[in-house]
Amino acid sequence: MSQPALQTRPMAEPPRGGESLTCYPAHLGHQAQGRDCALLRDLSAEGALLLTQESWAPGQPVRLELKLEGVRACPDSISARVVDCQPRLGAEGSRWRHQVRVSFAPQRILGRKPWPAEGHLQTLAVLLPLYVQSRTPHTPEEVHVPVKEGALLARTHWLPGRRPLILLLHGVAGTSENLYMRRAAASCLEAGYHAVRLNLRGTGEGRWLAHHIYHTCMTDDLDAAVRHFSLHPRVSGVLAVGFSLGGNMALATAAAPPPGLSGVASISAPMDLDRTVVHLERSQPLYHQYVLRGLQEFIRQHHEVWPHVTPAELVKRGLRARTIREFDDQVMAPHHGFAGVADYYARTSCGVRLPRAQVPCAVIHADDDPMVPLDTVLPYVETAADTVSFVRLPRGGHVGFFDGWGRSRWQRNSAMQVALSWARELLPPPPSQPPTNG
Repeated sequence: MSQPALQTRPMAEPPRGGESLTCYPAHLGHQAQGRDCALLRDLSAEGALLLTQESWAPGQPVRLELKLEGVRACPDSISARVVDCQPRLGAEGSRWRHQVRVSFAPQRILGRKPWPAEGHLQTLAVLLPLYVQSRTPHTPEEVHVPVKEGALLARTHWLPGRRPLILLLHGVAGTSENLYMRRAAASCLEAGYHAVRLNLRGTGEGRWLAHHIYHTCMTDDLDAAVRHFSLHPRVSGVLAVGFSLGGNMALATAAAPPPGLSGVASISAPMDLDRTVVHLERSQPLYHQYVLRGLQEFIRQHHEVWPHVTPAELVKRGLRARTIREFDDQVMAPHHGFAGVADYYARTSCGVRLPRAQVPCAVIHADDDPMVPLDTVLPYVETAADTVSFVRLPRGGHVGFFDGWGRSRWQRNSAMQVALSWARELLPPPPSQPPTNG
């Protein structure tokens, strides 16, 4: 009998007991038993939690194949072993009657030698809506940070009293609502810092506030946010932590820091945009298409709000682009006054600015990052200023860095723990107090 067609988008079962199960499609297979469609419910470098139609015996070796937008997410299926299989309580009438926990070749992980698919797992796990509360104990305040063409929207989480603040910067075509941004904010709060999830110019709900769109090195946005929050009476100092291209912006700002910025950290930041784009176009078509679609949606949404700033012809050129390079050449470079895409990449890559870094910087990167290869980063950190520390982790993918099954390990991933340890050395928070809304 043929297998049912896999859906290509996240799926949700009807809520049971107040819980809505958001999952991703997968296949679970065994030579003797055939292949079973499954839903991926939880994922870490060590294993996965799946909902399945059939029962699977503990100890049974299996192969797991992930799916995203109809394309195999990893270059090969992943060897795993069934840890346990339990019937799902209250799942009568559901297609997914069993809950299966599998482990991925643990000896390879514990030996600290990641296998090729692990970087992809870590990267794709960022998309899973796990362990993110719809409401946090610290309801964010909407703060408008003034900039030349309007304002930036900053989702600001306050803790009691005066203490340091950490500004969080999202990646390309991202927003303050990205799951990694929300998990990072939870980690900052738990560590005793005020946390700000900043929407860069033209992104998210903040696109109504500022006329123009940001580019990969628009340090004016970070400058404005640092100056604004450093003057707040509840703030004793400001640090910035940027993810991916947000890290590129943070590190570039370190070469000419505004008053009040005590240091910056980057997680999975590209140092050389030209080499990174070449790698994505030639070697990682799945990630390349994901980023390109995000850029195209970003420019389309901005046009709906500010058609005189991003005119229809500019948007058409962006939507016709077949590569990131073509999009940047047709949209970003001309919109921001660069001579072309080569000029844009050369002048906005942070790597060449690291020798001039004037404040402490922590560059955090994984050996198995499938989007920003390590060999595009090492030449720049080796020639960086003495203010720059390089933290090289054996695994973590791109902005992943998940360490295990539990909620705390998803919210406090290894990269954020490194960043917060670095932050405590620069600006330690005051002794902990009972949390309150603020």
